[in-house]
Amino acid sequence: MLRRTTIVLLIIFFIVSAFGLVYRVVVEQDEEQVIKSDVVTDDGKITPSNESSPWQALSPDKDIKDADLPAIPYYDKEVQGSEDQTSRKKLASSHLKSGYSKIKSGEYRGAISDLEESIKLDEYNSDTYIGLGLAYYKVKEIDRAADNIEKGLRISSSALGYKIIGEIYYQRDDIDKALGYWEKSLGLEPGDQELRRKFLKASKELETHKGFNREATRHFIVQYEGGENSEIGRKIVDILEDAYSQIGGELSYYPGRELTVILYSNQQFKYVTDGPSWSSGIYDGKIRIPIGGLTGEEPMLRSIIFHEYTHSLVHSITDKCPTWLNEGLAQYFERKDKERAKMVMKELLKRKSNAPLELLEGSFLGLNKNQAELVYTESLSAVSYMIERYGTYRVKEILLELSRGNSIDESFRSAIHTSYKEFESDWLKSMEE
Repeated sequence: MLRRTTIVLLIIFFIVSAFGLVYRVVVEQDEEQVIKSDVVTDDGKITPSNESSPWQALSPDKDIKDADLPAIPYYDKEVQGSEDQTSRKKLASSHLKSGYSKIKSGEYRGAISDLEESIKLDEYNSDTYIGLGLAYYKVKEIDRAADNIEKGLRISSSALGYKIIGEIYYQRDDIDKALGYWEKSLGLEPGDQELRRKFLKASKELETHKGFNREATRHFIVQYEGGENSEIGRKIVDILEDAYSQIGGELSYYPGRELTVILYSNQQFKYVTDGPSWSSGIYDGKIRIPIGGLTGEEPMLRSIIFHEYTHSLVHSITDKCPTWLNEGLAQYFERKDKERAKMVMKELLKRKSNAPLELLEGSFLGLNKNQAELVYTESLSAVSYMIERYGTYRVKEILLELSRGNSIDESFRSAIHTSYKEFESDWLKSMEE
């Protein structure tokens, strides 16, 4: 009966996939949406269930992070004035349109060139400065991004401008100022639900962080509540510096900006992040870790910090990293058991229960604990194979190619000289050895 059910589900999955859809089976449990799945035991074995495939919870996220950007405003106003002025403004408008088009396609450096040319021809167009700030923001040149957005906002109000400058101040840990800008953005675009959620989260953060202590090093700012946590705070600073040195050494990459790390009680962590129950840490531009009951000596804490620091390093290179690659790298550098991951992958392949990597490009946050175990394991297996075959330098090259606006397939072809599908096929074949 189980085999017949599995075959039927697989047939349904491939039929639905042919139409570009992802079939989902969701059940209500304890007032949360939970998608049923198999269970991985401590020895790496998979306990079968009569429940539906966990991969039905996942759907491709083709344009990670950019899909929710507000509509790009083009400058199509009728140009008036002398013939020379008209010619210059038309040319400025042409560069502006080209710049925004390149932002949409991820060609941020090209967009910067176009928008700077547009400003030379017409220095009084707010849209041009906002677009230039957005392009600089995308290539991690944050100070230039802020400077140009503020210039644009002095000329004219912009929901997009207020949203980005608010994000910049949020990253600088000036939450009060970030909330002020986001409030202005929501006043212009009240339907921006993504920003409304961020505004609520930042408000909780501001409330919770009152009275938190701060310890700063050259690379990190660590925040925590109360003098009783000062000892664990100092130990965590030491672990963070180890992560900066070790992971940076393996990838030959060291982020240039300070990273904020916040230590919470378990209750505070849940209140601020609203993260899944299985999460032991979150990176969302800042590293957030619940430390309830910890002393700073636990190997688990070191693993969590190395894991979340890897996410921050990846994000400092590109915000277009597929989740399986991001999570796989984080587990690899926290020294998760690669052999166990390989054993689980072999079992998944025997059962034909593995998910295509394409389905692991989007967020894992909607999964329950058992599903998360499976997709994290698959991610670690794929990345371990990638590093073993191509080395960490080539993995960093993939990230750099993604940061240039290339697709995943283009990035693989450029960095490791094989297609995305060929890599996946080679990796799965290696599981048969």
